[in-house]
Amino acid sequence: MITSGIIMNIATEIGARGLPDGSVNLDIARLKSLRLGLGMSQEALSESCAERRLSLSLASIKRAESGKPVLYRTARRLAAFFDVTIQDLVQWSVLAAPGAAPHALERAQCGAALDAAKLSGSGRLIEMHGETGAGKSRLLAACADDARQRGYRCIELRVDRHRDAAASPLPALACALLDLPLMDMRRVGLEADIAQRLAALGLPALHAAGCLALLTGLPSLPWAVRPQPLGTLDALVRCAARAKPLMLSIDDMHRADGAVTAALEYLLPASIACPVTWMLAFDSAGGHGGAGVCTAPCTVARTVYHLA
Repeated sequence: MITSGIIMNIATEIGARGLPDGSVNLDIARLKSLRLGLGMSQEALSESCAERRLSLSLASIKRAESGKPVLYRTARRLAAFFDVTIQDLVQWSVLAAPGAAPHALERAQCGAALDAAKLSGSGRLIEMHGETGAGKSRLLAACADDARQRGYRCIELRVDRHRDAAASPLPALACALLDLPLMDMRRVGLEADIAQRLAALGLPALHAAGCLALLTGLPSLPWAVRPQPLGTLDALVRCAARAKPLMLSIDDMHRADGAVTAALEYLLPASIACPVTWMLAFDSAGGHGGAGVCTAPCTVARTVYHLA
């Protein structure tokens, strides 16, 4: 047994799970993220290992990614290929001791996901579902603190009930990514401020119209026919993630309208190639049904927590 945030050593892990001597289970999500981050198939990984004189069969790779125990030498060769430690690849059992803080286990697991996203350079989606008072907001805030300690840039947002465009998470996200204060978005000089920030970020001036649409509020048209603001938001997210790993959290997602969910469905698949970790919180009683944000298949790694 261990307290939250402290991880068992590899020998204890092996013994506790009753694995054969010299065998370990690897973290499937992390292993796949590392491989996909390099744009490699399992076959290509096996061939690349052979080129580096790291004998690793396709069968061993498939076994590792299926969650079955693999020989320690397999883990060692995979770690050598990806230039990480074996401990980075082992599937750890993170346990919370009696009396630990609420949701300590989920917090530790989110920390591991942040590490994996930063290491692999690929995106992740973490959803938190629970009734009012379950601790979703506290967990989001704690995970943001953990992300900052890991070198992440964190942007914390909330879906507000107000109709004011400035209260929507989309203008707030755009403002944060542009390093502009969230204030009267129809003020004189806004276009000049946008142009200056785009130039400072090294982004093309053609995104100015998209930024203006995001910041001043959009007409009630389906987001599917408004590619410019979505493309601009995607460019801003990617630009920020290139400079520093990015964590974007949105609380009260059960209140989100079609514009917010459509934007996320556009942005999430694009995040697979960037170190962007999305954390979204939903109230189970908010009419969302615990279904999450994506109705279409999403290739980004996804973890769902149901908090009680």
